[in-house]
Amino acid sequence: MWIEVAIHALFLLEVLGRKYNAQAFSSERQIPTFLHEPPHRHEFLNSSGAVIPCTAFGNPNPVIRWINGDGTPAVDIPGLRHIRLDGSLVFQPFRTDQYRQDIHATTYRCTATNIFGTLSSRDVHVVAGEFFDDSYCLLHK
Repeated sequence: MWIEVAIHALFLLEVLGRKYNAQAFSSERQIPTFLHEPPHRHEFLNSSGAVIPCTAFGNPNPVIRWINGDGTPAVDIPGLRHIRLDGSLVFQPFRTDQYRQDIHATTYRCTATNIFGTLSSRDVHVVAGEFFDDSYCLLHK
């Protein structure tokens, strides 16, 4: 009886092993494609901040980066702007005296890159504003 169980177990392991190897080797290489492309425009309040997601699929997995409108890489600026590990661009809440046009009223682009190529999103126009007496006011100076 135990011999039959052992033979059956070995058979199952062999079948599962073949299936696993077939899946591993049949993985198709793929250039990046967006799962969630950022919007064309994103407005937010300085008191709440904002999160702009950018996610992409590819094989191998693409690396997500954000680019400023002038083509330079967007980097973390403590207390104002942060790029999360999931690829989201985060604008932290800020006081009006911390407003910077080059961060809060500018254009960004998300890129997804793997060894097979780079995909760029549409331009994302970011505009920060604040409330004054129950009305919305842009912080452009």
